[in-house]
Amino acid sequence: MFTKDTLRVLDVSGNRLTEMGAVGLLTRLQVLRASENLVCSLRHVTAVVGRLRQVREVTLVGNPVTAHRRYRPALVLAASHTLEMLDERVITSLCREFLIQAHRHKTMLR
Repeated sequence: MFTKDTLRVLDVSGNRLTEMGAVGLLTRLQVLRASENLVCSLRHVTAVVGRLRQVREVTLVGNPVTAHRRYRPALVLAASHTLEMLDERVITSLCREFLIQAHRHKTMLR
């Protein structure tokens, strides 16, 4: 039996989901596959991914949210440092550090 504390891999691809709020409750989730759904809110996705402290891989290909120009940087910044793959593309430490520094710089300019 799976509980929110034991589930490590979740594949909800192709289910016409418009949001994934409950996914953020899966405290031990390491792999989230949610491609080919109808998720379109970047704010919603970053909030959900930001709560997944052990996530290593997230796949959201085929959702409208991926067309947002800030999609990839926003998810990398929102995710824990454990995130290694986003949409089947590796997140390098150099990429992550660049995004963190750019975000800090932008925040300081405000």
